[in-house]
Amino acid sequence: MNTDESMREAYIDETQQLLQSLTDTLLAGERHKRLSGDQINEIFRVMHTIKGSSSMMAFDEMTKLAHILEDMFSQVRDNGASDAHWPVIFDLTFDAVSFFNGELAKLQEKRPPDGDATALEGRVLAHLERLKGDAREGKDAPYYKVKLFFEDGCQMEGLRAFGVVQSLKGICRNIATVPEDTDADSASEMIRSNGLCLYVQTNENPDKLKSLIETTLFMKSYSLLPIEADGGELPEAMCRAPVAADKGAPDGGRPEESGPETIARQNFISVNVNKLDKLLNIVGEIVTAQSMVFSHANFGRTPHDGFDAAARQLNARVNELQDVVMNIRMVPVSTLFQKMRRLVRDMSRKFNKEIDLVLAGEDTEVDKNVIDHLSDPLLHIIRNSIDHGIEDAETRQAQGKPARGRITIAARTTGGDVIVSVSDDGRGLQRDAILKKALEKGMLTEIDGEIPDQDVFAMIFQPGFSTKEQVTEYSGRGVGMDVV
Repeated sequence: MNTDESMREAYIDETQQLLQSLTDTLLAGERHKRLSGDQINEIFRVMHTIKGSSSMMAFDEMTKLAHILEDMFSQVRDNGASDAHWPVIFDLTFDAVSFFNGELAKLQEKRPPDGDATALEGRVLAHLERLKGDAREGKDAPYYKVKLFFEDGCQMEGLRAFGVVQSLKGICRNIATVPEDTDADSASEMIRSNGLCLYVQTNENPDKLKSLIETTLFMKSYSLLPIEADGGELPEAMCRAPVAADKGAPDGGRPEESGPETIARQNFISVNVNKLDKLLNIVGEIVTAQSMVFSHANFGRTPHDGFDAAARQLNARVNELQDVVMNIRMVPVSTLFQKMRRLVRDMSRKFNKEIDLVLAGEDTEVDKNVIDHLSDPLLHIIRNSIDHGIEDAETRQAQGKPARGRITIAARTTGGDVIVSVSDDGRGLQRDAILKKALEKGMLTEIDGEIPDQDVFAMIFQPGFSTKEQVTEYSGRGVGMDVV
């Protein structure tokens, strides 16, 4: 492999990992309807990395798009974003991830990344200007004073004050507290005696402020009053700090979360699968040679105790090496399962359905080849579940079901096998529709009510078989279940 090919492979691998981590973080943030400050910082760093590596590879379109996205997240990081902005920010970033992945797919096929992101770049720039406009208007946002008292004996008042601040950061341009440092040892006693005083600047409706404050646990009472910026009542901390930290912190009283909600850094290195296969083959040859030594007629019969002991020690080490190499190829099914979250998210929006994806057994490990072979079948099963199975919210409620549908992907180990199952709480397979389509396609000469359900349902796996009357980008051609 020459230097250019090696650099290209390294670029593809690194960028794929960054994009998958970015997708996971976006999906986690979208569940909270906004990104936390930590998540914004992580995404900013991801875009900066993609911009730099793409520039080094002379992939101009990817470099430019990453740079514009970096500008957008820099604006959000420094000045915040109101609730109305977040759906657009998520959509734009997901669209960018799709563009980047498309370009990487071309590179993997030895084709140039020649996609045109001009339209997407224009959308990002337009929204960036709207964010800047809101930030300019936000400088004149009104101020409010909140006085809050906790219940007697609730304890940890300083920590609870921190929670109140976190719940308000998502909608406030600026926040200051008295006491200023709620982490200080003396803060809890001061709050217990005098209450927690918050000075906030926001364009949000006061009712939104009240609704967030009222989610505070162990709160006894509070007051909310507008104040004048030049009335001399604002604390010095607010006057010298025109913006609040962590503008993107999630609302609803949730403190910032770490772990899976942000892009993870782990002690992993990426290794080409072909290199692992070569290593496995070499170990196989060593095991064969070892077997030849131990099965030799003279082994153990000649007066060479030192040699026999060394051979047995070698045998133990070779067996250990074989186990390690075999386990290197084992990867958790979470690497596959997590990719389905983006599919469920996009299709749910496309079909105007509310769907939760539940994952179980993500730590179950299987060989990398198995993961690769499972990807397409699982993709088609999920597509069919959303398109054919799960009803829209109105239909589900009329049937006494929850408005939100549920798809569950689970993995478990049974003996030496790994079982992967997919289930949903939709309408299920439609026996009559399947029989009707089978009759139309000449698979049956007549509809026989005596045919067992198992045989009827097996028909959906025939090539070209689909009960969908209209072909869509996701289904209707009878390919998906054939792949399964």
